[in-house]
Amino acid sequence: MKNLKLWIRIVSYILISIIVLILILQNSSIVEFKFLGFLFSAPLVFLLLICLFLGFLLGMLTILLIYPKNNA
Repeated sequence: MKNLKLWIRIVSYILISIIVLILILQNSSIVEFKFLGFLFSAPLVFLLLICLFLGFLLGMLTILLIYPKNNA
């Protein structure tokens, strides 16, 4: 049973990675955006990766704040 759960987890991670990769590869055009009054231009791929990374960090911080480890 443990082995099956591990394989389901691995397959789901691979599927999510493939979906994110397809999304990023299809959005390679350069876009302009404003942030704090400044105008920037960057590839949309770069912006998507930054948003994905920030979302991951915020999710991990939220998990760490909600479920702190007991060092007892």
